[in-house]
Amino acid sequence: MQTLQNIWSEIGLQEDQKEERTQSVLLHLRNLLKQMVNEEEELKTTLQANVESCSQELEKLCQELGLPMYKPEKPMSILMLENELRTKVDNLQLEKHERMKNLKSLRETESVFCERLCLPAHNLGDVTVPTKEHLKELEANVEYLRKEQVKRLNTFKELRQSIHTSWRELETVPSTSIGQQLAQDDAETTFKLSSQNIEALRELNLELENQQKKCIAESSELRETIKSLWTKLEVDESETKAFLTKHVGCKPSVITKLKTEVQRLQALKLQHIQKFIDGLRKELSDLWDKCYFGPAQREEFTPAFDDNFTEELLALHEHQVEVMKNYYDGNKDIFKLVEKRETLFKTMEEFESRKNDTNRLATAVEHC
Repeated sequence: MQTLQNIWSEIGLQEDQKEERTQSVLLHLRNLLKQMVNEEEELKTTLQANVESCSQELEKLCQELGLPMYKPEKPMSILMLENELRTKVDNLQLEKHERMKNLKSLRETESVFCERLCLPAHNLGDVTVPTKEHLKELEANVEYLRKEQVKRLNTFKELRQSIHTSWRELETVPSTSIGQQLAQDDAETTFKLSSQNIEALRELNLELENQQKKCIAESSELRETIKSLWTKLEVDESETKAFLTKHVGCKPSVITKLKTEVQRLQALKLQHIQKFIDGLRKELSDLWDKCYFGPAQREEFTPAFDDNFTEELLALHEHQVEVMKNYYDGNKDIFKLVEKRETLFKTMEEFESRKNDTNRLATAVEHC
């Protein structure tokens, strides 16, 4: 102001003019300072509003994340508090983002497993932002689903291989829906591994295995019949070997060939009824011997002494042979004991016979 007074004096202003100019300067200074105060007041208000806003946002984030509400450890200025709260909000927003990202990733992985295994997703309840415990639950569930899929997939592979083998052996194609799904080339990656589907595969596998067992039993029975007929018909050995070499296994096509051979041999059998009946009588006699049948028991089967060789007589002999086989098999242990006793008894008789043999004693004296 003194500098202005000197300038005004040098210019030659009157006192009233100097006073007027002085008042003008003071007014300008007051307006400038007032403006500065207003601006700082606005800054203070803005900082306080930011503190309030950050506090509210921080409280919301703490609730969502399941964390305790933040409280400053010591008194702070408005500026420091605003900066502290903003930093906390940024950190919690980042943590929220990471949790949501982790939740999305876990849910996506879980969804893939659940779809393949036909299982429901883990229920977290009404949750917007997951807590750490929620994420641990999901991680545990995903790990369980992963292990369950590995276990079911291994079971699926074993059943699939077994079923495919049965289909080839039975010369058949899948007729059921579950079988057709299994037959797809990409079944290993697309087949739904639900517990119901796995159980259905087990049932299908068991059904096919039973069919195979029936085929094995039937083919074995047919081969035995064929061999028996060959023996009775005195078929050349080279012919029998050639047939058996050509028709190996128990596939339906092989069984058909075996049945055809049985029919052919049965027709030949009818042409050689007497030879067959004689063979059956010899077989029957051997069975009677094994079962220690006496003459009276043997004579009860009167067809054995009939010389009118007919199909009916042949059937009677076949039936009686089957009856005796069953009787022997049902009492095999007893007959073995009897056989052992008979052997011992014969040994004792031979020993007694040699003991009482005078010629043997005379020969022994001569040697001495």
